[in-house]
Amino acid sequence: MSADSGTQTTPPAESSPDDHKKFSLGEDWAATIVGLVIFTLCLVGVLTPDLIP
Repeated sequence: MSADSGTQTTPPAESSPDDHKKFSLGEDWAATIVGLVIFTLCLVGVLTPDLIP
């Protein structure tokens, strides 16, 4: 005879990590946006070669 009595209980469905009802920006997207801002600042001339290490 097994320990299982024939009725299986399933654990409650866990919420996904992104399901927290507010805006979330992943770290990959944040890095992409920061990179594009730096790139744009270089193109516009705000960041000159003297400022870039």
